Amino acid sequence: MADFEYEQTLCQVPTVHVFKIPPRTTSGGHRASDWTQEVWEGKLTVIQKGSNCNIFLIDRNTNAEFARAPVNPGAVEKCTDSSRYFVLRCVNQNTQQKAFIGLAFNERNDAFEFNVALQDFEKSLKQQVRSWPHACALPPWLVASVPRSCSLPLWFASYHLGLLPPP
Repeated sequence: MADFEYEQTLCQVPTVHVFKIPPRTTSGGHRASDWTQEVWEGKLTVIQKGSNCNIFLIDRNTNAEFARAPVNPGAVEKCTDSSRYFVLRCVNQNTQQKAFIGLAFNERNDAFEFNVALQDFEKSLKQQVRSWPHACALPPWLVASVPRSCSLPLWFASYHLGLLPPP
């Protein structure tokens, strides 16, 4: 049987706003009330493909990609003063250059759905860790975060050597 990865849309929001954010002045986090310069408005889509997930900001009129934020630790940060505002770490796919932008939702429900989509992705990664045949397809940042007490890699190797029975 051939290996394949399916693509799943976890969230679509028709209207989001992107802001240029000032540098963080305290360790407490970003404050949406400091954001004054809106630079873009369009739609947001969160797409998972296998063990990868990306947040796409897409122009409503042309369907052109404005920005992409791969979902990994530190890629999405909640603002301290509003549940509808987030900071995204976007990555240029050609140069790998990173930029932090402010993301605002018009409605709390849209922000809630965005949060749920990210939590669904995190749950699916944890499920992949539990299902040993897919462990080799996990992203490196997740493999590095597996606790030392987890014997998955050793068990996987032992199974192939015939030392342990299959589950």
